[in-house]
This record gives sequence, C-alpha cells and structure tokens, in this order.
Amino acid sequence: LNMNPKWLKHFKSRDISALVNLARQNPRACTVPCPRGWTLPMHCANEGNSTAPCLKRVLEALPAKHLLVKHLDATGTVYEVTPGGGIGDTQKSALCMAVTLNHEAIVTVLLHHGATPDWQCLFAATSLGYVFLIDQLLSHGADVSAVSPHRFTALHIAARDGQHCALETLARWKAPDLLNRSGESALYVAASRRDLAAVVLLISNGYYGDGLDPVLNLAV
Repeated sequence: LNMNPKWLKHFKSRDISALVNLARQNPRACTVPCPRGWTLPMHCANEGNSTAPCLKRVLEALPAKHLLVKHLDATGTVYEVTPGGGIGDTQKSALCMAVTLNHEAIVTVLLHHGATPDWQCLFAATSLGYVFLIDQLLSHGADVSAVSPHRFTALHIAARDGQHCALETLARWKAPDLLNRSGESALYVAASRRDLAAVVLLISNGYYGDGLDPVLNLAV
C-alpha cells in the first residue's frame, strides 16, 4: 500500500489528462492501491457516476490486459453498518461497491473493461432491488446459479428481502430454486415471511420444487 500514490493527487484534482498519461507511461504506478487497499476504480465507484468518463479513459489507456484485470478485481476495505447496529469491515471490489451504491455508469464501464461480476455483486443488486444492474451483471457473465457460503442463491435473497421485481427478473433468467444450508427453498423463505405476492410470483413461475405442502403448512 502507498499512503499517497501518484494517481491519487491527480484524481482528487480531477486532472484526467495527467491520469491518462500516468496510465500510459507508468501503468503499475497507476494501479498501486492507497490506504484500505483502495484503487482508482474503487474511488470512482465510491464517488459516483460523474467519475465514469475519467475511469473509462484511464482504463482504456492501461496497456497490459493482465494488469487491467488484476486491477479491476482487486478488493479494498469498506466499513458498513452491521445488522446489530455496529460498524464492521468487509472486502469489496470496485464493481461490488458500484453496484451497492447503484452507480450504473461506473458499473457499465467496469463490466465493459472486464471486471468480474461475482456472486457478491449479484446478491447486492438483488437485495437492493436494482433490476437494471441484475440484468447488466447476468448479461456480462454473472452466474445466476451462484451460491453463498451458506448456500443462499440470488432467488433466496430476493424472497428474503421482498424484492418482487428482482424475483421476476431472476425467474426470467431461469434462476434455480436450490435449498440453502437449512434446507429452505426460496418459496419456503417467501412463505415464512407471509409474503403472498412473492409466493404467488414464485409458484406462477414454476418454483414449487417437490410440492407445496411445507409452504401451505406455513400459510395456515
């Protein structure tokens, strides 16, 4: 890590020409992370869509494809509010940060240049109901069947968080209704929340697995 990498000064002053020249002449200097492991794409993802033109020009100027991909998929420390109300830290890529903040222009630039749309990106878009980003991620290679360490799928996340439009989008992409580590399907999760709209939506799209008995038992 570098407390004050060369690119950071140019980025803060929005000197795009200097950033582009640095990317062309000394690409490794342009990809050195700053404190927390943040790279230029992460700063752009954090600050918003207005930085998309800057990010696009810098990524286009980087000459080495392998360096570009490694740069895009690097992760840095992000501090977030935990479910218990405290502050916790997690590792996120620039793409995951941009998805979480709904910075669509940044997501588009990152995907165009080869950022990897992993399950964390897909789950973030699903949890927040960002249908456009779900489509973008899946169109660029995100795995609609991906599972988390607890064997949750995107379909589980949409059912858990009551994101009906996300459920419809995932159904259109033929998302599988797998069982999580607790043996629950997305339909079971929706029924346990008494979310009738989600239950109807899932059943109408053929998501009823081995039968409806467990779901009906929850409903009564």
